Amino acid sequence: NIDKRNNPLYTTKGYFLKFLSKFAGFGGEREYQKVDLSTHVYFPLYKKSIFAIRLQNGKIWGWDDSKNTDYSYEKFYLGGSTSMRAWDVLRFKENQGNPSGSLIRIMTNIELRMSLYKNFGITFFTDGGLLEDNYKYISIDNMKWDAGAGITIKTPLGPARLDYAFQISENYMGKIQLGVQSLF
Repeated sequence: NIDKRNNPLYTTKGYFLKFLSKFAGFGGEREYQKVDLSTHVYFPLYKKSIFAIRLQNGKIWGWDDSKNTDYSYEKFYLGGSTSMRAWDVLRFKENQGNPSGSLIRIMTNIELRMSLYKNFGITFFTDGGLLEDNYKYISIDNMKWDAGAGITIKTPLGPARLDYAFQISENYMGKIQLGVQSLF
């Protein structure tokens, strides 16, 4: 981790880089390698407004789906108040009504955070994501997007959030999400 944010709970400027590498197996049930990279950047704008961007990319190599028909949380999932806000938790991609994880994840979150009055704020956002198992399906045209707005209240644990997001790429379904702390 490289953390150059001015405040981890109420960030107004700086950046944060996180790199995760995992090697599993060594005689166990599954053998695979996983890499996950996350970049967060924060730009102060005018009078208590912040422009924030998060990019996440991840890839799993050596995964063998024939070893287990159950879904595994080691794969990449999206959806919910911490990633793609217009989808239910883990439901960005489904297979016969069940969450479906993938071996490749690309996601971005873009936010404009503004202070309104005392401890209250508003956030305007858009989220873009893609889950695939093969590089040949990765393109900007295959990404799914949502957009929305949220209300925040400052607490000692970070902002409490109430977000409303709607799917742009699909059927314009809306979703209300609750969260504690900023999305990123």
